[in-house]
Amino acid sequence: MSTSGYPIRFLLGFFCLIVFSCQSDSPPEQAVKGEKSPKVVSSPNAKEPTSFMRKFFQVKSAKIEFVYSGVFEGKETFYFDDWGNTVVMIEDKKEFGNARSQTIIWKDKQTTIFNHDERTIWRGKSRVRGTEPPAVAGLEQSQLEMVGYKKLPDKQIAGKMCTVYENSKLKVKYWLWQGIDLKIDNHSLGDAGYVREAQSVEEGIQIPESLLVAPAGYTATP
Repeated sequence: MSTSGYPIRFLLGFFCLIVFSCQSDSPPEQAVKGEKSPKVVSSPNAKEPTSFMRKFFQVKSAKIEFVYSGVFEGKETFYFDDWGNTVVMIEDKKEFGNARSQTIIWKDKQTTIFNHDERTIWRGKSRVRGTEPPAVAGLEQSQLEMVGYKKLPDKQIAGKMCTVYENSKLKVKYWLWQGIDLKIDNHSLGDAGYVREAQSVEEGIQIPESLLVAPAGYTATP
């Protein structure tokens, strides 16, 4: 039997194998010739983060209204977008009797603080603690138990079902929803404790552009 055509047939077969193995696995409905795939419109909270964007919260965007009681008193409005990569936190409260009114912005990996009492602007690279999830939100239940936290029955806060963890030794308790502490009861300093609790949660809310702009007449500080 002649073998002169064997190399050609072998190479041709190998080439066909490579071509077919590189084809994408298209759904059956898109494989029909001339048929167009349906257009999919995602909701604002359904969009996944891009490959370079870290997912801090499990919700893409929201507006949350908080109320403080205890040694901290007052209100806080918390906006976030892009899974927590952009945050605006508006504080109007008293801490140990001292009034504080400010807007804290985390955007493009930079913190900007508008101090409304002193009419100043401060910028820095470090992220303010309250603009990101609490450390407990990033731990598994087994890890939390190892450091003294106990899981309690779930409970609703502002209409959202939360996972509840308590550390009786540290005297702190968290109500967690999608990586966000909708309520915290912190009495680690004894009677000098505070409670922060969400009063409302609105998903899919965009951050108003006006909140990202420095107020007129404010002075930048070093």
